[in-house]
Amino acid sequence: MFVAAIAFFNYYRSGHFRGYLLWPFLITSIPAAFIGGSIHIDQVVYQILLNLILLYVAIRLFFFPQKDLPDGKYYARPSFKITLVAGAILGLVSGIVGVGGGIFLSPLIVQAGWGNSKQAAAVSAGFIVLNSFGGLVGRAWGSTLDYGGVGFSQYKARKSFKKCH
Repeated sequence: MFVAAIAFFNYYRSGHFRGYLLWPFLITSIPAAFIGGSIHIDQVVYQILLNLILLYVAIRLFFFPQKDLPDGKYYARPSFKITLVAGAILGLVSGIVGVGGGIFLSPLIVQAGWGNSKQAAAVSAGFIVLNSFGGLVGRAWGSTLDYGGVGFSQYKARKSFKKCH
């Protein structure tokens, strides 16, 4: 989230951010990321889902590169209904898997002709920050937040280890 916030700030400062592309997606993606983050799924299902998403990203990057429209090209505004549905889907999947969702939103913006790659990157960076926050709150709410090797759980483990020795 920190890195995406820095990217967003830099793209915004350079004039690439288009608010009309971000806000409609967020209306449904943040609540959906919250719900997705609070869902308890089996570790095997999680690994399969994550690997399928990473495979999709790899295939898309290697075999279907994005092509920007020429400068000066008019970029259409997305349909509000489409952004609401897409935001909900992106938010739910992002919350379940624990990714920001920008990897899905960027190609959607460029391929649909709603913006160029820099505009898509600016919108996606903002989307990642806000959508990830929704997913993290959902994980904390649903007790599915894993602090990993550097978080609170390691602190508790070290503290109990010291008591034993």
